[in-house]
Parts: sequence; C-alpha cells; structure tokens
Amino acid sequence: MRELGIYTRVFSAELVEILNRIKGLGLTHFHLSPVSAGFAVLPVEIDENKLNQIKSETGKSDLKMCGISATFNMIHPDKRIVEEGIEAFRVLAYISAPLGNPMLSLCTGSRDPENKWRYHPENDSPKSWIEMCRILEKLLLIAEECNVWLGIEPERGNVVSDARKARLLLEDMQSSRLGIIFDPANIIESKLDEDIDLLLTQSMELLADTVKVLHVKDRNRGGKVCAAGKGVINFGALWQTCLNFHIAPTLVIHDHAEDELEGSLEYLRLNLNWNNED
Repeated sequence: MRELGIYTRVFSAELVEILNRIKGLGLTHFHLSPVSAGFAVLPVEIDENKLNQIKSETGKSDLKMCGISATFNMIHPDKRIVEEGIEAFRVLAYISAPLGNPMLSLCTGSRDPENKWRYHPENDSPKSWIEMCRILEKLLLIAEECNVWLGIEPERGNVVSDARKARLLLEDMQSSRLGIIFDPANIIESKLDEDIDLLLTQSMELLADTVKVLHVKDRNRGGKVCAAGKGVINFGALWQTCLNFHIAPTLVIHDHAEDELEGSLEYLRLNLNWNNED
C-alpha cells in the first residue's frame, strides 16, 4: 500500500490545525518542520511540556511522522555555525524516539556562507568532501544512539549534487543509518533538455536500495519548481520505476502552495492508480 504524506512547512498554522488539514486531505504521514511545532529552525533545547504536547497532538491525529527536518550547513566556512548545527541535530535526534520519528532529513551543505543551497565552486573540492564526511560521521554516531536514520537529499547547490555523488557518499560512509531522499525535481534541475524519464530511471537505479522517501515536487520547462502534474515529471512512470526496483518509498508532497494540494492529489490518484493495490 502506498504511503502518502506532506511536509508541514506547506501550511501556515498551528500544529493542531496543520494535522487536521493533513488528515482532512486523506494523507497518512507528515514530515515535521520544527517551525511548525513552534520551535526554532535549529533548536538549542526543547521544553519537556512542549514535547509531551506534540506527542499528544500527533497521537490524537492518527497520522504517522515520517521525518523531522534537521537541515543545517555542515560545511559552512564558519566552524561555529557548523557546531551549532550539530548540537541542534542532537536535540532533534533525542526527541525522535518519544515522537515515533524514524528519520532526520539533511542536506550536505555548501561553502556559500549565506545560503546552504546555493552552489559554490569549492563544493566540488576534495577538502569539502572530506569535511562533509567527517561531520556525517559525528551525526551517524548520534543517530545510532537515538535509533534514527539520516535522510540525505541530493541538491544541485550542495556537495552531494546528484545521484552519482550520492552513491559515492553511501559507499564512503558504509552505514545502515544513511539513506536517500529522492527528489526528482532536484535531479533534473540542470538537465531539462535531457530525456527526463531516462534520467530519473538511471538515477533511481543507482540509489534504489537506499531510497526511503520520494518527494512529490515537479519542475516546469522554464526550470521553476511547481506542483505535481504541472511540470515535466511523469510521477506515474517514476512510481512504476520504484516498483520495478522492488521499493515503495513514502511519498512526501513538498514545495506546494496550499491551494495546489487538491489538484496534486487528484493527479496522483489518477496517475498512480491510488485506489488499487500494487
């Protein structure tokens, strides 16, 4: 059975209202942004009462948490900022067990000091790769302690910018705690003139054994991110590719406007035969 969720950042509301809206859409999972729960993007601590409140609210909703965003710039030029990111990651990792959360999502960072998703020439240097791996080793030790896995999302502006580099990272780290968040709109970002279906199939072939989450996010011919069904990605074909590789990752709607959700869900129901068993 397909699992379909959404990133809570799509909604601008209190967490209780967000969860009600998610359930009202017929979704089963959610990926939590700390901001949606009333925390800082990278919290330094979390009040026990607030944690219990979130646990209660999510429990009443009958929705399953499939991830928490713990993204920070792990190769920021300022080492102090990196250390703050690691400590915030630790905070989020330690609340994961009480919340039933299996995954913390990350990006692999950029040398750009202002934007962790913006490309910088030093991202491609061996030094940046080594530094990223060193930080990941620290995060994986925390993940082991807290019984969570880390979801790395290849991003064009990051050190791990495509499927090939994601595969190299997995081989270098050799950790069962490390998995891939497959975002097709990221994979095709600089390659819109190529055969999109073939590119996504080849990328999935490299990563399928570690893909746990598939982002539902599209991109139009002009390169702009858009809602599923309004761009160049054939999600029906991509889902079939997943099945061909014997995986069924949780689908997470990402970077949609609220008023686009009904249209995207209808598109997914039609193109993924949502009412039928695989």
